[in-house]
Amino acid sequence: MSRLYRIVLIILLLFTQAKQVFAGTEPYKNFIKGQLHVGDSLIVKDEKFKNPQFNWADITNISVHNRIELSVLQEQPITQNFDCEVEMRVEYFSSPEQVTPTTVQLVKLKVEYRIGQAVVHKLIDHYAFMNGHLVKVFITKITSPQ
Repeated sequence: MSRLYRIVLIILLLFTQAKQVFAGTEPYKNFIKGQLHVGDSLIVKDEKFKNPQFNWADITNISVHNRIELSVLQEQPITQNFDCEVEMRVEYFSSPEQVTPTTVQLVKLKVEYRIGQAVVHKLIDHYAFMNGHLVKVFITKITSPQ
């Protein structure tokens, strides 16, 4: 890995938000901050999902919005141009009865930064999907020419 990974902090954020009519919004987050590696993984689980303390049949009007983000954090000065693309596999369960997860084999997220004024940067990329109550993300490839 290049020196760039020690200078620039990249965050992979998995954000799951469950909206219920009476309970309001219940956000669940997990993230990797710092250097990313192939093989890194994240898991986010709704606390009520497959939990014996809750009767899933009693929970109504569930709407779950999932979002995976790759972001550049500008906590330290960025001194060079760069591009970074992360490929990942996403697996998620939408109901407790589901035996095998729904799998998205290839999700690509890319960020880029260019030094200079009046330059447009792509500091965040995201992938959104619905109804993942238990979500697993696996980093399968990282590409950065720098």
